[in-house]
Amino acid sequence: MFISPMLLETAAGPFSDPRHIYEPKIDGHRLIFSQEDGNVRLIYAP
Repeated sequence: MFISPMLLETAAGPFSDPRHIYEPKIDGHRLIFSQEDGNVRLIYAP
């Protein structure tokens, strides 16, 4: 199962929701994590 990454959006203030764990995008690089049936895939998305 592949879930599309969240795209960049402008917001009025910082995102804060205890149901989500996130880390800011740094230096224009993104790594997408996918786990299915115990198999892990890391996809580099510049």
